[in-house]
Amino acid sequence: IIINHDSSPLVLISLPPYKGGRGESLLNLLTLNMTLLYSYLFVMNIIAFLFYAEDKRFAYYSRWRIPEAVLLGTAVLGGAYGAGAAMWLFRHKTRHTAFLWTVPIAFFAWLVLFIILYISL
Repeated sequence: IIINHDSSPLVLISLPPYKGGRGESLLNLLTLNMTLLYSYLFVMNIIAFLFYAEDKRFAYYSRWRIPEAVLLGTAVLGGAYGAGAAMWLFRHKTRHTAFLWTVPIAFFAWLVLFIILYISL
């Protein structure tokens, strides 16, 4: 444990060095992984939002549709917030039971996973 020398209440915990491939510390490795997770979730939510928006547009013009499995898959793979926002904003797929259950459950599952990973840092 490292205590700040100017007698302020700041306390930092020093982790033992991680013998990674390039001598990275464990904290740096975890921070990198969280940054990758943030980036992944951001991209997946944008993709999900755009898929739902395009599917609504395709439905309006009676064109070829994006399969429901793809829409639900983007929600389950991390885009649940974007999918839910698009469902609400465009009033799309709001009467389908599969979407009304899968999207919120996926959102809360990702939220719980994120909280667990954040606390474990």
